[in-house]
Amino acid sequence: MKVTIWEGIEKSLNSVVFLDIPLILETKDMHKPAYDEIWLIYVSEETQRKRLTDRALSENKNPEDVLKIIDKQIPIEEKALMADEVINNEGSRDELKEKIKNLLEIKGIGW
Repeated sequence: MKVTIWEGIEKSLNSVVFLDIPLILETKDMHKPAYDEIWLIYVSEETQRKRLTDRALSENKNPEDVLKIIDKQIPIEEKALMADEVINNEGSRDELKEKIKNLLEIKGIGW
């Protein structure tokens, strides 16, 4: 049985649901009212290119193909203007987790 994202959200017992949609701001018909907030988690272009290259190589993909895709995307500065919250992810996963936890606490939402 296939469940849509929206059905999953409706069935969730959690007060907060995060959707990981990497290209949501690239979608021309993105309807902001469908989401309470959009959080942008970003890295510098240099870090993004290195991480994508490393990942492509580990998956036996051509890094050039992956890098061509990001060249077609909206610049991060424009995406930041479209987001409700902007989080820099240059550090470790634990550091990112802590930033998200702190932001949720500021918003009065428990982790």
